[in-house]
Amino acid sequence: MRKPEQAATDAGAGGRLRRDTQATRDRLLDAVGRLVTTQGPTFGLPDLARESGISTATVYRHFGTIHDAFDQFLLRLGHELAGQLNATRGGDGIARFRAACVTWVDVVEEWGIAATRIRSTEGYLTRVRRGEALTTALHEALSGILVRLIADQRIPPVDLDYAILLWTTLFDERVLIDLRLAKGWSNEHIATQLGSAVLAAITGSAEAEMA
Repeated sequence: MRKPEQAATDAGAGGRLRRDTQATRDRLLDAVGRLVTTQGPTFGLPDLARESGISTATVYRHFGTIHDAFDQFLLRLGHELAGQLNATRGGDGIARFRAACVTWVDVVEEWGIAATRIRSTEGYLTRVRRGEALTTALHEALSGILVRLIADQRIPPVDLDYAILLWTTLFDERVLIDLRLAKGWSNEHIATQLGSAVLAAITGSAEAEMA
């Protein structure tokens, strides 16, 4: 475990990591992604040190256990995806939705296999309810897009939690990987097909509830 004085040295103002410390952390997390993709979650911190070319002592300064490294890897991926989804602004709601679908598929192409091998078995909404950083960031990004679709009257008013659950289920990284590898679909085709399915599912569920 990291000592409190070490954490204080590594962290700058506002608790953020210093630039050099962040660079080392990113290098380690990149190595986590490579190892998980090629061999699954069957390695330890010494293996991570060898893969990253960083000393074992430094690795232990960043992570108490290999599971801490997995958690930080997933957290970085979640913030990356949420950040890029938030950046899909401009145009009307449907244009933003379609851009978000393409962005989602493109981002997952880089880390989808690794994520499937270390993802939580806990339900998505359950993690949102307990304030998990990864799912909370994603939930907020998707909520903004759906609210714009409702305001533009492209979808009916709907339970946002349920609509987001539909969206995340259809855009599950395992689904995206399967369509790319087994079907040979392009990222754009995957985004178009699944995006249409998401809108149909949301609209259908809202209409069924009102019937």
